[in-house]
Amino acid sequence: MIKSILYILVSFFGTGVNFWVFSKVFPRKEQSEPIRLLPLICYYVFVMFFASINIVRWTGISFFTMALISAGVAGVYIIIRKYAQKSYALVFVNRAVEYFLMAATAGLFAVDNWYGFISTGAVVIFSVAIPLLLMEFRQCSYWQGAILEMLYLSVLTLLKEIYFVYVSVIDKILWDANTKLHTYGAIIYLLILYAGIIVFVKCFTGKKLLKKLLIEYKKETFLTAIGILILCELVLIFQGQGYNVNSLVGTILVVIGLLIGLLYAIAYSVWKSSETQKNFLNMRNQIMEQQYVELRKAYEQNRCIIHDEKHMINYLTECLSSGEVQKAQEFLGVCSKKRNHDSGKFWTGFPTLDFMLNMKKREMDGLSITFSLETDFERMPLNDADFVMLLGNLFDNAIEAAQQCALPERRIKLILQNANDMFLLHMENTCVREPDKKNGRFLTTKRDEKKHGWGIESVKHIVSKHNGEIFFEFAEDVFCVKIVIKMEQ
Repeated sequence: MIKSILYILVSFFGTGVNFWVFSKVFPRKEQSEPIRLLPLICYYVFVMFFASINIVRWTGISFFTMALISAGVAGVYIIIRKYAQKSYALVFVNRAVEYFLMAATAGLFAVDNWYGFISTGAVVIFSVAIPLLLMEFRQCSYWQGAILEMLYLSVLTLLKEIYFVYVSVIDKILWDANTKLHTYGAIIYLLILYAGIIVFVKCFTGKKLLKKLLIEYKKETFLTAIGILILCELVLIFQGQGYNVNSLVGTILVVIGLLIGLLYAIAYSVWKSSETQKNFLNMRNQIMEQQYVELRKAYEQNRCIIHDEKHMINYLTECLSSGEVQKAQEFLGVCSKKRNHDSGKFWTGFPTLDFMLNMKKREMDGLSITFSLETDFERMPLNDADFVMLLGNLFDNAIEAAQQCALPERRIKLILQNANDMFLLHMENTCVREPDKKNGRFLTTKRDEKKHGWGIESVKHIVSKHNGEIFFEFAEDVFCVKIVIKMEQ
């Protein structure tokens, strides 16, 4: 009896560690942020459905009665939400609902662990369901929550299998995924596992590592979790007929081989990601060097203007002192025309944008490319560095494509707007043919493919970084890029 109670308490503790890891990686949402009803109701239905099955099995209460009770509780919560939108009561109720659902989840985990020491099916089910709860109370997306939950439960299942394999070889037990292991040894082993997880997250920068994985390497982390789960299932299938020393050696070899393959795939993916980041950095450096050259040109130009103006003032002074007013007026007229010609510059109120527009306008003028601009915006969601990277890459690609067209057809158009708390960027350019694509990536026409062809990928990266969307269109020899980014409140 004591052993069973301890086993259930350890299972509850394990679920608590699960939620604690989430709290360390993802901070709690602000109270001002709304809690959406639909994800909570979906998760509530999930929890109460499986809880009702077990309650009906143990107590004999009808499933219909449990459904009525569950619906009544949900109805009370919905009514409170409706009539307490701006009161502290709603905050209290939301917190109570969070803790209730967490406790119910711990109960489901305990029941699952009671009926089977290892359950890969439960890993999948809980990884899909639990993020519905966590995304409403933590600052994370559904996919971030699902990936972290899958990783946590997969690693935990693999570590459980190591102990199960050891016990099976020592005690010569024929087991499968539904085998129970209610022993003091299993309790101690689980406590060591959970303690190790706490120490890893709290003391060995585990929190920073998990954040980095879920922000920069989401795809690789998800594939790792799936790979570990498949590995666990293969071990269950491979050793379903019992354990002996020979089969143990075979299992170890299979596990080692699969782990090597998995680690190689992860390392390759990380390497590819690092190469992409390196190319982005190289591109950023090139743009910064280009900006420095332009600034140097502007500085030299201003020095010449200051020097010339000194002579102009001296000449006008001499003309006026000699009474030659007509000569002075003619000279001022020539200077005015020259100044108007040189001042054909853009001014939008955003210095960074003005700098980029004037820099690229000089380049387009040199290539006889007609450029038009429409602006109707007051705010921009990007910082200067990201905006320079994004707009610079778009201009470079547009100029490269437009200059291949016949002279009358060389056109580039840029539209910048704010609409309904959104920042809209629309750039279109003429081109001789539709750009080539492979695996969703635009291909460069330049010889050195490793050093070129990263412009659009850099733009995609920046748009994704700011949770925006990007669209590409091609019609009637015009290539168009549309970017939509939500403004921060």
